[in-house]
Amino acid sequence: MLERINVNQAYLQKYVRDREYEYLTVFLQVRMIDYIKDEKTGQVFKGSPDVDCHMKYLYTFMRRNGVRTGPYSGGAGTTNCPNCGAPTKITSAGRCEYCGSVIVTGDFGWVLSNIDGVKSNTVIDDTGVVLRDGGEQS
Repeated sequence: MLERINVNQAYLQKYVRDREYEYLTVFLQVRMIDYIKDEKTGQVFKGSPDVDCHMKYLYTFMRRNGVRTGPYSGGAGTTNCPNCGAPTKITSAGRCEYCGSVIVTGDFGWVLSNIDGVKSNTVIDDTGVVLRDGGEQS
């Protein structure tokens, strides 16, 4: 169970672009309630429904180079497959249930590609912007 999620801090930590993709890494500092319970009995196995957890994460989003993100139009995400137009029902492999096209590749916009938990002794990379388009690193 994740409850009372509160994002205390969020900022763009790093941007990387290579020949095929661009990546945004966002630092998040959050407070939430996190516990595991038996749905039938209500018994809590791990964590506590009464104790706040303070966590830090690095979320990395990716999209294919050249893809442009349009203005936000509301809603939680894509409602139709960008390939066949069918209502979006994505399988666990990130494919359209109807045509089999891979939807979560970054070909159509930003997708979450990685989540890293940041431990208290972790030094966070501060390189900022990295451009590798021509094989050179900036």
